[in-house]
Amino acid sequence: MIKFTETESAAYQKSIIAETGYLAFKDIGKVITKNNINLSKTLDLGCGFGRSTSYLKQFNPSQFFGSDIDERCVCYCKKHIKDCSFFLNEPSAELYKYQPFSSIFSVLMFFHLETVYELRRELKKCFLSLNDNGQLVIVTGTHNLYTANYTSVKGISSPVKSGDKAIIYLKNIDKEVQDVYWSEEQIIEIATEIGFKSYDLEYPLAEKGAFLDNLDENVKPPYYILTLCKG
Repeated sequence: MIKFTETESAAYQKSIIAETGYLAFKDIGKVITKNNINLSKTLDLGCGFGRSTSYLKQFNPSQFFGSDIDERCVCYCKKHIKDCSFFLNEPSAELYKYQPFSSIFSVLMFFHLETVYELRRELKKCFLSLNDNGQLVIVTGTHNLYTANYTSVKGISSPVKSGDKAIIYLKNIDKEVQDVYWSEEQIIEIATEIGFKSYDLEYPLAEKGAFLDNLDENVKPPYYILTLCKG
């Protein structure tokens, strides 16, 4: 799994939900309502420094948990975010701590999984850690993310196929970072093999005038939201 360097972590720690990144969160409320997602016990998988956690908490889950592979992130969240339990995501564990969950959200984490093995392992872990009718919501990059020019993100190195590494430039923190592009089709195929029964897809776009400098946000969705249902 791709992990941030200390310099990248420091930059991300200061970032907020704005500009292009806003589209990764924009339609989450719509997805929750559309798919009747149960928020009684929710996990934010790949919580980072708590940006996604703080956003998801506004939907008032009864019990809220956050997890990340980076111990620095977990320690930071434990110190700065109240009414939420945080724990380290151990790659070798078959289940997440505090499972079973009614829902798991993973916002901008899946493109840090470097191999099909890691992708399958994390999807299976999610499946086994959900209630019988639990749902997994994944927000990750479309192919557009690595080819288009957005307000705060610019594609630098385009992937040819699902599983390829790609580079994007984050304008607001002046950093080039490496992601892995996973197509909707490949995630759905693996998830179905594991046992997920149905799925829903959303492609958030910006409303006209939502950005001061509209570039590709209006016509090329940078992210997709995939909802997988266990039952």
